[in-house]
Formats: sequence, C-alpha cells, structure tokens
Amino acid sequence: MKVHSERPPGSDEPGVIRRFVESRLIGNFDSETFSEAWKKKFSHAPTWCDADMSLQQINRGKARGNRIALYARAFFQLWLYRIGCFVQTYAWSTILISMVLYTLCLGGLKNVVIETDLVKLWVSEGGRLNEEMNYLASVRNTAQRVKREAAGARRGPELPKENGLGGGFQVVIQTPSYEGENVLTKEALQRHTKLMQEIANYEVDMFNEKWTLSDICFKPPGPSFNSGPLAGIMSKLLDKIIPCIWITPVDCYWDGAKALGPNPPLNLGYVTSFISSLPQGNVTWKNLNPTSVIKEVGQLFDLGPIGNFFERAGIDGAYLDRPCIDPLEEECPKSAPNYFDKCASLKKFNEWNLAKSLEEQVRIYSKLLFRSILFKTFPCASSR
Repeated sequence: MKVHSERPPGSDEPGVIRRFVESRLIGNFDSETFSEAWKKKFSHAPTWCDADMSLQQINRGKARGNRIALYARAFFQLWLYRIGCFVQTYAWSTILISMVLYTLCLGGLKNVVIETDLVKLWVSEGGRLNEEMNYLASVRNTAQRVKREAAGARRGPELPKENGLGGGFQVVIQTPSYEGENVLTKEALQRHTKLMQEIANYEVDMFNEKWTLSDICFKPPGPSFNSGPLAGIMSKLLDKIIPCIWITPVDCYWDGAKALGPNPPLNLGYVTSFISSLPQGNVTWKNLNPTSVIKEVGQLFDLGPIGNFFERAGIDGAYLDRPCIDPLEEECPKSAPNYFDKCASLKKFNEWNLAKSLEEQVRIYSKLLFRSILFKTFPCASSR
C-alpha cells in the first residue's frame, strides 16, 4: 500500500510552496512492492536509499532531517526512475533516437583540427605573448624576402620557423604574486633576473656529466670562417659565448645579460693584450661589446662573412647600450643610457658644498662612518 503524508495533531501547517512540493515528491512509490534487499538498505541509509520514504517518516513525526536536501534527492530519484521506466518500455525507440543523434555529431568531425603545438593550447590568439613568440619568425620571413630581391646577397644562418616548445626558445613568464601587482617595477624585474640566473646556473648530474641549460637549449648557429690564424680560436670562442635564446622582458635591459653567461666566464689570457676592445679579465655578455671586437679583429685578419653577419643581425653593442634596471648597480656599464656617474656626482656635491659658508655646509660628524660609506658608494674617492 502507499504511505501518504500524515501529520501529528498540533503540528504547524505547511505553507503553499511546501504543500505544492510535497504533493509532487511524496507518496509516489508503494513500499509493498519493494524487495527485502531494498528494506535492508533502507534500514542502514534511509535518506540515500529512498528520500520519498524518509520525508514521509519526517512528516509523521517519526524522524528528523534536512528537508531541502531530501527534496532534492527525492526529485532526482523520481525522475531517474521515470526515465528508466521509459527506456525499458520504449527500448528500440530509445536506441534508434540515440544512434541518429550520434550520427549527427559525426558531421562535425570534418571541422576538427589536431593541434600539435602545446604552446597554442594555453597562449591566447592575438595576445601580446603570441605576438612576441611570432616576432622572430615574422622578422626572418621579411629578411628572406629582402634577400631574394637583392641579387647576390649572402645568406646568414637559418633560424627555426617553429615557436614555443617546437622551436626550443626559452619563454619566461612572470605573473603577479597578488591581484593588482605591477610586475614592471624595479623590484619585480630584479626578481625576474634572479630567477633567470638560477635557471641558467642550475646543474643536473646525469651519465657522469654535469648538464646545464646551455647544453640543451637552442642556440643560433655560428658563422663559418675563412682559413686563417684566428679561425680556430674564433670558432671555439663563438661556440662558448653564443647564448641561449630567451624571450623575456628583462632582455630589454642590460640585466638580461646576467643569465646569458657564459658560465664560468671566459678568460682569454694573452688574447686581450693585442685586442684592446676585449674586456680585461673575465669575459661575459655583461661587459662584452662584440661589434667593437669584430671591427678590431677585422683590421688584423680576414674574418670572412662574420662582419656582415653581425651587421645584419643588428647586434651593435649587445647589452652594453641598454638601460640598467638599477642605475646604481656597481656593474652597470658606462655606455648604458641611464648610467649614473658616481664620481662626477661626488665632485659636483663637493663643489656645491664648499661654495656655501661654514654654517651652511653639510657636515658628517662621524668621520670614520663617512669614509666607509664614501669608499663603498664612490670607489673613485678612495684614490684621493
């Protein structure tokens, strides 16, 4: 028999909405038709087994529970039961309609495009990052068109057409630590530079060898030299000093040279004695001006197409003519657009200070503290 909703005397009458919901969800099943297995499950988990019966027990005052959750379960149980009955009654019709729908979906397979470049799955089309990743390929295509029009022009080293993971370029993306943070501040760019240095210097021991990023990253091929006394030396030098290709905002600054190495720095020894444009001591991209070196060496020896190679690549002063993130950094080159000349500033300060009367002059009471700060900040003052 069906068990209908009964309410004990004295209980509060339900509202209109509650009566409407309970009239649709309660009393739709007959407990006499249920099996012994159902009764056993209902005794252990009544609300999960039959929400309808659980609501009936609550209305009769024999149980307590969350009515809203039971209404939702009773709704889904009722409609799943009705769908099951419909499928069982009209089995062949259900199969036929399902096959027709699946066949219609197959018509969309002709428009499916299989994407093999993983970067395109997370880089939005038309965004700034997508433009930066396609920039190298667009410049290369433009250069090829110009070279085809210019008869007899020499061909330089070919760069890959692929972008992202396929081309081997290192793409470094910095995201803000919190919403609204500006990642183009000095502190954020310095953190970005430090991260690049950590990545470049990271070592992995495998097969009894130490591997770094420079061993596996993509590097543009070096030019071929004509036979000469410096051909072998220049080939080995370029193999060591040609850096990995990074796509990062820090590459717009002199600080982008910090991660390029080479690590460890090159020490050319006696070579620097007759090539004055080479920096004394350790040679890295932080202090190397390749164009000046090539011009000076080209006056002594025949370097073949390497001069044209550097000219077409637009290398110029490399990183030495780019601004520093922190102009007060000790290694910031003098050729940087925002270079701060500490010695000249100290000289101007002394002239300005000495021009004032003794009462108005700036005085440092601790002479020892003044000298320590002065020599640390202005190394040129230590020689005076």
